[in-house]
Amino acid sequence: MLIIGSNIARAFSLVGALSIIRFRNAVKDPRDVAFIFLVMGVGMACGTGFYAVAVLLTAIVGLAVIFMTITRFGSLGSVERIIRIKAPIARNFEHIFDDVLRKFTQSFHLLSVEASRAGTEVELVFSVRVPENFGVEPLLEALGNVNDRLKVQIVGSANTIDL
Repeated sequence: MLIIGSNIARAFSLVGALSIIRFRNAVKDPRDVAFIFLVMGVGMACGTGFYAVAVLLTAIVGLAVIFMTITRFGSLGSVERIIRIKAPIARNFEHIFDDVLRKFTQSFHLLSVEASRAGTEVELVFSVRVPENFGVEPLLEALGNVNDRLKVQIVGSANTIDL
């Protein structure tokens, strides 16, 4: 508000800049929106000669980001992964891996089931939430104990997964 003041041209330029940024890019993370607002505020402060406001705003937000990174503020402590399992069709194939997934994941949901054209194989796709320090070896071993003719693919990282 200090930067815009009572200047109507600055107010409309802010609205125009925000609409261009919002509709040109799909903003998926709230942090991205916060940084867009920060950069626009600093840019407008510099452009209107409020250099002290720009430096102060940058310093305050920079310190807040460093603090939140060090303290892991807002971290869930878990990540989402996608597990694809190709297996021979068996009785009750939708629930055959439930016990293993309950043991190794915090939560899981069956996303899709796809059968092969020959009807001999099925592909199950699960969305799972696992701890950040998740190791795949024990899970692969446990799935192999259910059926040794599986093809298992685990997809994901610490980042958000969009399907």
